[in-house]
This record gives sequence, structure tokens and C-alpha cells, in this order.
Amino acid sequence: MSDQSQDPSLPETNPYQTPTSIPTPHVPSLAEGQGPYGPFINTHTLSRVVIGLVIASTVIEILMMLITAAELNVLKSDGSGSYLEGLTHQWIPLALSGSAILFLILYIATIVAFARWIIRSSKNAWLFSRQSNQFITTITPGWAVGYYFIPIINLWKPYTAMREIRDATDQGILRGVLPFWWTTWVASAILGQISFRLGNRADTIEKYISSSVFDLVVLPLSLALSVLAIILVRDITRAQLERNGSHRGSGAAETPAL
Repeated sequence: MSDQSQDPSLPETNPYQTPTSIPTPHVPSLAEGQGPYGPFINTHTLSRVVIGLVIASTVIEILMMLITAAELNVLKSDGSGSYLEGLTHQWIPLALSGSAILFLILYIATIVAFARWIIRSSKNAWLFSRQSNQFITTITPGWAVGYYFIPIINLWKPYTAMREIRDATDQGILRGVLPFWWTTWVASAILGQISFRLGNRADTIEKYISSSVFDLVVLPLSLALSVLAIILVRDITRAQLERNGSHRGSGAAETPAL
């Protein structure tokens, strides 16, 4: 019995001995914790990339609309479209083609960056959910992006995934912005399909003018969507960094993997 009580590797068995001070157990921070998809991922740099791409795409889109407006002015003054054969307005189709190619490149880059940001933010949300024992998250990081590409389901599932990311991070942010963002997103997607079909069927000058006017009319909605997307990415990223104890990119190391 005496040998056992002297062995520090064995638990204390004397119930009458005055207890010694018990050290406070170390509670790991969120950055040290492991969620279902790994530790906390700092998305500060990635969010800056997403916001920069959204701004660049918006600038090119506005430029395209200005060129389109100039083209409409010429077409309305010369319905035959003969300006395409002359040198006076030759810069218009060239500028439209160049800006359209640049916009497409930026648009694809924005989709890729935004998808990566959603995946990383969703992984953080799963970590926060498990740390707080709230179990708010139900949609996996992969499906948080994958639902955007499935018809019909993409009308509400991506919004559910983004709402779970918000709720697991901070339920007090983006209360009015989040539903407004998604409503604008859906409306923009529907109007974008209509614009695409009108453009494909524009086999006459009159139809082409109608298609171009439609693009100009829906431009404010596209601009609103860009602003809301920037607010969404900025606020969720900031809230996740603050919850993790980081500030504007300091603290947890950037994790390069998805």
C-alpha cells in the first residue's frame, strides 16, 4: 500500500488526505481545435481575392454596357447596320469583343475563387458548430458549392448552405443582407438566361437592339448583386476571424488546401 501511494504514476487512493491544488485544464482555442474538416482556415487573403475579382468584373461589365449604349445609338441612327462595314465606328465591335473576352476570363476566375471561399468558410462553420455543440451545419462543404450546379435544387439549397455558414459563425450578422443577396442572385440568374436566349435569337438588327436594351435594363440588378456579394464575403470572413481570435489575417496560419 505504501509503495503504491509513493508511485506518482498511480492515482491518489487516500480519501482523507488534504487535496493538493488541481491545475486548470488547458482549453484549446478554435485555431487549435479539430473540426470534422480539420482546423480553422484563415480566409482573409482569399476573401480579398474574391472581392477584387468581383470589382474587376463589375468594372468590365459597366464598360461593356457603355460600349453597348454607344452601339445602340449608332444602330438607331442607321438601322441597316452598315457601320460595321465602315471605319468610323469599327472600334465598337472590336471593343465589345475584347471586353467580352476579358469579362469571361474574370467571371470564371471569380466563380473558382468564390467556390474556394465557400468551401473554406463552410469547413470553418462546421468547426464552430461542433465547438459550440449547436450542430447547426448539415450541408457539407462540397455540396455547399455543388448545389449551385444542380437545376431546381439550386434555387434554394445554396442559400441554405450560406445561411448555415452565417448561423454557425455569427447569427447576428447579415440578417437583411443574406436573403436580399439570394433573391438578387436568383433574379439575376433568370434574367441572365433570358438575355442569353435573346442574344442567340437576334438574327435581325431590330432583335439585336431589343436584346441590347434588355441587357442595359438589367444592369442595375447585376451591380446590386456585386455589392451584396462583396458585403457577404467581407462580413462572414471578418466574423470568422474575430470568432477565432484573429484580426485582418493575423493569427491562424493560412491553410493552402481546400
